[in-house]
Amino acid sequence: MIKKLFGKKNEEQEYTIDDLIVLERYEEAEYRLKERIEFRKDIHDHLKLADVYLGLKQVTKAVDEYVFVADEYADDGFYERALAILTKARRLNPMDDTLEKKVLRFEHLRSLERKRKGALEGFLEGQVGDEASGTAVMEFDAIWNALARTRFGRDLDGDQLRLLFRAVQVLNRDRTFELISQGATKEILYIVALGEIQAQIPKAGEGAIDIRMFGPGQVIGEEALFQHKPWPADYIVRSKRALLLSLDQKGVEKCLTGNPDPRGFLDLLRRESNDREVAQSVARLQAGR
Repeated sequence: MIKKLFGKKNEEQEYTIDDLIVLERYEEAEYRLKERIEFRKDIHDHLKLADVYLGLKQVTKAVDEYVFVADEYADDGFYERALAILTKARRLNPMDDTLEKKVLRFEHLRSLERKRKGALEGFLEGQVGDEASGTAVMEFDAIWNALARTRFGRDLDGDQLRLLFRAVQVLNRDRTFELISQGATKEILYIVALGEIQAQIPKAGEGAIDIRMFGPGQVIGEEALFQHKPWPADYIVRSKRALLLSLDQKGVEKCLTGNPDPRGFLDLLRRESNDREVAQSVARLQAGR
């Protein structure tokens, strides 16, 4: 019936690509789509081409088109759409392991994007009295890009990241400097986002003895904040640029208010026991003097 209806069309009037697909004139539709794709980039044309290949029983080519479209969606940050398209591709070729790997990668990127949105929301909420300027967002991007690669960033969900970034103070320095000195009683912890921090103690005579280096995703000062202990060593920022997130007692309270897993959050801050390890190393060195 459909073909009969289309058959009444003026023969001199050119069929559209959609007409050709409905009429199951797939070879002509394929030719027209390929011709159009050469002159413009439109993922909808690639989706139509996938449908044409399915009509031609060329499943491999259809899958290739679906993968192309999924990659384009993912590149633009539309991970839900990308995963929906990949689902179609996997149904056509469930034995292709590369599709499964791509699905896992897109799911990971989707999760990261959700976390980033939560962290950015909290960061902007924390800009009390300040304009959420482009500079502030650029600073956030630098922090996020560094932390997202670390275990610390991976282990927090979007809600916890929003609460954390709402509560922290950002320390941004473009030079080396002493962060805190041995024996200081300042009750604060630092999360390293960017840069390197060296724990060291003075050396008899002159110079210093290096104890341990800390980098992105690591926490220092947890015993100073939670157990009110003095800092076990001097902490020197060694890199030319450093981005640190600091939390005091009020900041921790903000992080815990409305937190879906407050115990897990606190355990995350304390799990590495970096202060204890530095203190033990310092004690051994001093005992051997």
